[in-house]
Amino acid sequence: MMRNIFFNKGLLKSLVIVLVVSVFSVGFFNSSASAECYQYSSTGVMVTSATPVFNNFCNVPYNINNESNFVRIRQNVSGNDMNNVTNPPYVSNSLSSACAVGSTYDIWNYLHNNASPNFNPDHNPSDPSAVAHNVQENLSATFGKGTHFTFSDIVSASNANTVQASATLNCGNNNVELNLVPASVHIYSLPYGWLNLPDSTINGGQTKVGSPIAGSGDMWGCWNYRMVIVYQIVVTAVPPTPPTPTVTPACKLITLESQGQVAKLEGLDYSIGSATLNSVTVNFGNGSNSVVSLSPSQISNLQASPYVYTYKQAGNYQVKATINTSMGDYTSTQCLASVNISTPPTTPTTPTTPTTPTTTSTPPSKLVNTGPGDVIGIFMAFVLAGIFLGYRLFNRKTSVK
Repeated sequence: MMRNIFFNKGLLKSLVIVLVVSVFSVGFFNSSASAECYQYSSTGVMVTSATPVFNNFCNVPYNINNESNFVRIRQNVSGNDMNNVTNPPYVSNSLSSACAVGSTYDIWNYLHNNASPNFNPDHNPSDPSAVAHNVQENLSATFGKGTHFTFSDIVSASNANTVQASATLNCGNNNVELNLVPASVHIYSLPYGWLNLPDSTINGGQTKVGSPIAGSGDMWGCWNYRMVIVYQIVVTAVPPTPPTPTVTPACKLITLESQGQVAKLEGLDYSIGSATLNSVTVNFGNGSNSVVSLSPSQISNLQASPYVYTYKQAGNYQVKATINTSMGDYTSTQCLASVNISTPPTTPTTPTTPTTPTTTSTPPSKLVNTGPGDVIGIFMAFVLAGIFLGYRLFNRKTSVK
């Protein structure tokens, strides 16, 4: 098993020796940092810090280059994500691949505390300001189905800057499924070599790391204590999606009411299945002028606002509803109804008021009265006759004397 992070063990030792000798032969460090990053130099003095700074060196040799791109990816050809000899180099940012089923890839997450070793506990025990405390990594990966997959790492500490980076696997138009290879998560640092980490390290939140003591949360400054976490992913075939069964639209029920001359469409029960409803055609059975097209919104609002059709002639009519969908037009016997329209009442003609004729009549010469006046007249006649008779008798007696 190879005991290295990003190049072979001999190269790692060479780099460490060069750096350590350079720093200690000079006897001091330059604390003025570049605005962009610390520049690596093999000649001696390098800009660095007395306090923790993560992944800020540029132009680091042995395929490291800029430390800010600390999440990288490569296709694995050896089957071992700890093998850096026969596997190809890591690339930063993104890797385009055909993502053939069974292909595996390694994800590399690099961490370096750039503080000067002069301020580590072994050189400055009274004030070891180079040590980063509560160091944690939050590694996340996109798993499942897709064509593009992103892998990220966020590094934080209680006394250092937080850094983050990501890399992408681009599978083009090849829709595949990506999963973590079980038991493939490992961490490496020179003081303790390769160690296993649980699968839950990926997408499981923050993981406490450390060097020279693994998992301690404390990370000393200098190249000797760099760490890397690697894990392996595998491409699996996406199971074919079963075709969605085609469900034919259906017209299930028409609710119709008729009264007098009108028919009211009060409801329509239907299903569109796998189609899209465009409109509903209703034929009120009274010729071409009786065919109406209703929108889906009108149909859904029929209960509150029925559609009213007025007939001009009495008779028995067949009303049929047809749903018009993206899959065609559909109707059924359930969407056919009969309505009986009564004879429309006729408007009565107002009769002309006859003119009363003016007649001239000759009053009778004698009034005929068969009422109470006749009785009084007869009575008075008898009275007058009695008086007259009495008067004659009285005169007769007088003349005899």
